[in-house]
Amino acid sequence: MRRIILALVISVAALSLAAYATRAVWSSSVTVTNNKIITGTANLQVSVDGGTTYGSSQVSSLTLSNLIPGGQTSNTVFTLSNEGGTTGVNFNISAQISSVSSTPGASLDMSKLQLAIYDATASADGGVASSGWHSVSDWQSAARSLNSFLVQGRSNARPYTLAARLLSAADNTWQGQTVTIGWT
Repeated sequence: MRRIILALVISVAALSLAAYATRAVWSSSVTVTNNKIITGTANLQVSVDGGTTYGSSQVSSLTLSNLIPGGQTSNTVFTLSNEGGTTGVNFNISAQISSVSSTPGASLDMSKLQLAIYDATASADGGVASSGWHSVSDWQSAARSLNSFLVQGRSNARPYTLAARLLSAADNTWQGQTVTIGWT
């Protein structure tokens, strides 16, 4: 019985050694170095003069005036272009108010003033606002999608319209006020 077990152990060891030796003969490896992955570029540019001058920051001269409680006004305010060098880079456009001030400086309830941004393909007079209507307070708290895409190339630049409405619930503190807004 011992001889059978010894023969079995020797056979298993010999088979293991043969399998290891055979594996070593059939194994091989190579090394490939200096692999590079290069990402594309996107370069969002804005124009506030109807698409004549573009830059990463612009000072607008847009004024929406004579807004009264229950009223609405609008005007084309900016044009966006993707000046990046990579084809196929599309922007999903969103915006957020980065600064707001009012003069003569009354403490205004900014939830009474609502803003909407319209894509160039929509009409501010009767179309649906790309962004939806949100109060100045809401625009300050988070970026809002304009539900608009911008593809690469100046020829694909797209104008946007800013619309403002003052809710009927706005009180007398809103009379004669100027609200200045900065967007990102």
